[in-house]
Amino acid sequence: MELEDRSGQKVHFSEIDLQGTMMALMLHANGKRLIRKQIFKDALEVLTMAEVVNKSFCPTT
Repeated sequence: MELEDRSGQKVHFSEIDLQGTMMALMLHANGKRLIRKQIFKDALEVLTMAEVVNKSFCPTT
């Protein structure tokens, strides 16, 4: 996976940071899917997990 910042410059991540980012994105997508299915309690839990993962790998966000 390649990411770019707003100016189009490639952003480089360590392998650990990349894995954490991918996990957070996967959890976020699952949370959105649960919201569409109106399974709100599970969606809240999954989205909370995504936020925890994101903050553990990106503490400044």
